[in-house]
Amino acid sequence: MTAARDFALAISADEEVDDVRLLVDIFRRNWTGSFHIVVCAASAGAAAEIGRCDVDSVAIGESVRLEADPREALQEHIAGALRAVDGIRKACGLAAGSSAPYTMHLAAGRYPLAWDPVRALGEGMRRRGAVLAARGQGFGLYAHDTPVGRFDPAFFVVDNAFARARRLWEFSLADFLPHKVSAPGFVALWALGRVGVHRFWRYAADDGGEGPIAFDPARGFLRVDASRLPPDLASRLVASYFAEYGVTRGPAIEAFHARWGADAAAARDEARAVGRGAGRRPGAWARGRAFLRERLVRRWIYRYRYGDMVWPRGLDDVYRAAFGGAGPAPAELRDVSFDMPSPRRSRAP
Repeated sequence: MTAARDFALAISADEEVDDVRLLVDIFRRNWTGSFHIVVCAASAGAAAEIGRCDVDSVAIGESVRLEADPREALQEHIAGALRAVDGIRKACGLAAGSSAPYTMHLAAGRYPLAWDPVRALGEGMRRRGAVLAARGQGFGLYAHDTPVGRFDPAFFVVDNAFARARRLWEFSLADFLPHKVSAPGFVALWALGRVGVHRFWRYAADDGGEGPIAFDPARGFLRVDASRLPPDLASRLVASYFAEYGVTRGPAIEAFHARWGADAAAARDEARAVGRGAGRRPGAWARGRAFLRERLVRRWIYRYRYGDMVWPRGLDDVYRAAFGGAGPAPAELRDVSFDMPSPRRSRAP
């Protein structure tokens, strides 16, 4: 009989195979527990490469791709949000079937650097009777893409027994349209609609904000968005944190240190120069912007500026332009209508 795993790790990735290799080495070679690792990849090619890593299972995400030409920002948002939600449901759905009591969801560029803080989250959930734990700005922050609150779609933890009993990850992507909901908004919707506030634990108020770098020193959670940083800075910054936390074992991590470790010392100083880096407190401008955002979030000015009051003539026009035709749109998104029929005018007798 196979021994129960200590924790499950569910990873959503597009084509970031190298990031997955690093995460697998962290869990298998640097942590002391027993882990069930699943990955949702964006393509069959990426899934085949990831399958050669030491993972337990791999899924392929739905091909939510735009057909509209030219592409609009709104349609880009629709596709990106649906791909993110699909990665969450597939990866966490596979992990829920494991023998581990809890699953933590991660994405490319998100690194939990130590096992003890992750284990402590599971223990904290058990003490509180919580079945979902996440960090973020909470249910009180309303915006156009987070209508009932905002929580980080990475580093959240879910109780697998609850997920199985409630079939938590069995849903249609169409359930999360209209288009305004983002991945952080999805976590809040899920916590309210499928879990309930009394079973939810907000374990930290700060999710790192919107900057390209965020580090939680209390838990060793690192987020780095390489696409928004100067070339090579992301890799050198990650190498510096790996070295600080003693993450040094495993073939992928050893090769990573050999390539980037020599230049890692100055990476944090460079990161501070490009914004909120290396766990630094945000500057006065960032704090002022955050203050105004929260103060104006329920007012007309904020809602209009960020799109809450800017609707297309019909939602179906947006969806058909984005996913119409005979392309690779998932079947669950075809022939879905969200427009209410116009009331018929009564005729005089």
